[in-house]
Amino acid sequence: MRTRSFVLIIIVIALICFLRQKGVSNTAVALAWILRYPGQTQAVIGTTKISRVRDAVRACEISLSKKQWYEIYLAAGNTLP
Repeated sequence: MRTRSFVLIIIVIALICFLRQKGVSNTAVALAWILRYPGQTQAVIGTTKISRVRDAVRACEISLSKKQWYEIYLAAGNTLP
């Protein structure tokens, strides 16, 4: 049985691998993932820091393939039907 901490570590590792491929911040990748969630989730960034606003804009420019999206999803300990 995976502990929550273990699952979070796996997610971080998957995100770091993706970040290295794309050369972007973890905030931008996390937002890109949320924006591509099949349920059409909306992201609320809730910041006035210009660096985070720029990351949010960059998230809209990141192209996540379905394979990449599901790799992050599965790394979180989720399963597919």
